[in-house]
Amino acid sequence: MATLGPKNGRTFSLCTNLSNVQNEVASIKFTILDLDSQSELAIIKRSMSGQSTLFTLDGREYRWRCKSFWRDVWTWLNNEDTPLLHLMRGSRVQLEPAAQDLPDLALLATVGWYLHKQQEEEATVAAIVPIIG
Repeated sequence: MATLGPKNGRTFSLCTNLSNVQNEVASIKFTILDLDSQSELAIIKRSMSGQSTLFTLDGREYRWRCKSFWRDVWTWLNNEDTPLLHLMRGSRVQLEPAAQDLPDLALLATVGWYLHKQQEEEATVAAIVPIIG
């Protein structure tokens, strides 16, 4: 379990232990929990390409998509495909006007940072394996 950061004054966590990760056809499902109450806040379904969909308990859905050829810019989109925020290599975040009053902004920024870092680590391992092998 990884602690991700504050959401409305609360800390939340992402379950990554094997009992909470369900392997499906080329996808992985993560659950985001409130660290204090252990109640579910959201679910992330991640594909092998790195694209993900975050589902909140309130019924909102956000999509995490790559927006650059070099895979260094990732963007959260809403149901209307409106960009909300972009995460770029070097941990830079760019907010779009549509994200200003978004109730899940802290959650998206924190989970986006986690997914971006995870993808960077996976790319590093993929680059090292052929050299070692």
